[in-house]
Amino acid sequence: MNRHIYTFHKLLSILGVVLCYLVITPNLQAQNFRISLITCDPGSELYSTFGHSALRVIDSTRNTDYIFNYGTFNTRTPNFYLKFMKGQLPYYLSVAPKDNFMYEYRRDHRSVREQVLNLDSLQAKNLLMAIEENLKPENVEYPYDFFYDNCATRLEGLTSNALSQTIDWGEIKTESLSFRNLLDEFLTGLPWSDFGIDLVIGSKADKEASITQQMFLPEYLEYYFAQATVSGKPLISENITLIDYKSERLIRAERPWFNPLLVFWGLLLLSFLLLSNGKISLFRIIEILVLIGISIVGCIIIFLWFFTDHGATALNWNLIWANPLYLLLLGKYFKNSQKKLAWFLGACNAIVPILFLIIPQYYHPAFLPIQIILLGIMFRVINQTPKSTRYFV
Repeated sequence: MNRHIYTFHKLLSILGVVLCYLVITPNLQAQNFRISLITCDPGSELYSTFGHSALRVIDSTRNTDYIFNYGTFNTRTPNFYLKFMKGQLPYYLSVAPKDNFMYEYRRDHRSVREQVLNLDSLQAKNLLMAIEENLKPENVEYPYDFFYDNCATRLEGLTSNALSQTIDWGEIKTESLSFRNLLDEFLTGLPWSDFGIDLVIGSKADKEASITQQMFLPEYLEYYFAQATVSGKPLISENITLIDYKSERLIRAERPWFNPLLVFWGLLLLSFLLLSNGKISLFRIIEILVLIGISIVGCIIIFLWFFTDHGATALNWNLIWANPLYLLLLGKYFKNSQKKLAWFLGACNAIVPILFLIIPQYYHPAFLPIQIILLGIMFRVINQTPKSTRYFV
């Protein structure tokens, strides 16, 4: 959920030191270790929108304090950008001194909270051994999945396995929330990010999330850890605020006036005014930009659905109305088929608002004015005279 990036050589050197450090931990008294869940507030950048989770391990015997972080990737990975786009970029478990880890959050004015795990010596030992196992070269990287395998879900799994007992997570925070609903809670102050996410993630995001599935978000992991019990004993023994920037978070959560609804309804109004006043040449500029823009979006949806490993972007039915076929209306090469294509695309746009009442996928309100503009363009194409030409020769 966060961007902690180390060069590969630095990562390996750190891992080597820590591996040597952890290999002998099973022979030490587990009471000497304090293990905590660290939760970091969301930031203003897209990569930090949903916060971050990590584990803190303090060894009172050696006077060491390390943060174990599953949110690391290596920018020197071959074909880095391609793997990132295709959802094939491996993420790593990395280790950093606590003060180094905290520097980023002080710099960005993001709160950091600590929950000390209430573990007996055997449970602490099991958790340390699991971390040690994950730090082995053959295990240190993992296939990141935004919803099901990330910095937060890894920590839930580690803790559950280490306890070797069923954890009672208590009452669900909010009933009947989908993965998309959960994301929306953190996007109030980022309406354009919210719009873009709703455009590119598919219907899988609209499935209801169980308690453990809700923990893919760091703050939900923090919430459920706070109320969890094991055999009647609280999972958390102490809550500590390490950095407090509550006022900064409130500012980041404020809803800006400049948002997709305003822009696209405004664009629809402008289109109507141009057509009403006979400003056809100016409206054609809007037509070209809209058709190219929607075609690009369609290409992105196809790429993310069919050519990547991003599970969240599969089954995206926005492709019904946002697809690359609009490009065929921009040239002379398919002129004889443009009216038929316009009828087809117009029908797709007309039925989508109704279809999305049946399809289990959220329909963002800002899609509607875009589709009305598209319907107007399709109507113009259908009613063009035989001698008229399209926009590009």
